[in-house]
Amino acid sequence: MLSSTVRNSKNLVNFGLKNSLQTTLFYSTEVAENKRKATLSKTSREKDVVYVYQLKRIASLPNFSPFCLKVETFLRAYSIPYKSIESWAAKGPRRMVPYIELNGKKISDSQIILDYLKDHYDIKDNLTPEEYSICRAVERMVEGSTFYAMQYHKVIDNAVSMFNPPVFGYKLPPSEIKLITRKIVRRFKKRTEGQGYWKFTHSEIQTVLENDLRALEVLLGDKKFFCGEKPTTADFTVFAHLAFNYYTPFDMPIQEYMEKSCPKLKEFLKRMRVLYWNDLKPLRDN
Repeated sequence: MLSSTVRNSKNLVNFGLKNSLQTTLFYSTEVAENKRKATLSKTSREKDVVYVYQLKRIASLPNFSPFCLKVETFLRAYSIPYKSIESWAAKGPRRMVPYIELNGKKISDSQIILDYLKDHYDIKDNLTPEEYSICRAVERMVEGSTFYAMQYHKVIDNAVSMFNPPVFGYKLPPSEIKLITRKIVRRFKKRTEGQGYWKFTHSEIQTVLENDLRALEVLLGDKKFFCGEKPTTADFTVFAHLAFNYYTPFDMPIQEYMEKSCPKLKEFLKRMRVLYWNDLKPLRDN
């Protein structure tokens, strides 16, 4: 148990939380909660219940990660029994979140998780080969292009705003916010340098985002979901990534562009939110 506490301590320091009374209180609560969850992990596992390890909920969104939001929305959509285990220090088999545990097996990566769950619970999309190809292309575009364009605006332009109390849910001292945002920017730079996004100008990033959103608007058309009357993994992917950015209670380019040019995507977001997150009261509505 001591080694677990030390690991949790290192994880919290890596996240940038230290050196204040508020942080000490947060730290103590986090370590105690992680101890409780570690005990739960070892002693209480129900058959065919999905245990979702993910980041904590924040005041303005169901989760601080669109990939976690994607998995949890899928679970809600198919009424799959699950329990959420939330922690800033959560790390899965690939040292990332989300990851799940189901009947003793751990699976990470949101797309692999959804594929595994569909197989385990015998969930069929009943798509034609053409529909499957469209959905697959949508998922890859959103997570391989749109995600980075939106993250660029969030990380480079609004990193500090993400940690305002109405958004984040915790009040952190300015020195800690500065430390955290520096680390986030460094990690984002490292992640995007190889893909080329880091070298794009601000206007070039905006062009990428607008082109992607315009493509999604056209593909959705007058349908309820991207492949008809029922949501597929493409819908969970699009919803999670767009909601994570659109519903933030501070201004970003995605909101202005969607207000002006993407009325169908706006309705899609609202439809998904009402269907699967009716308990969510976002600080920004559509």
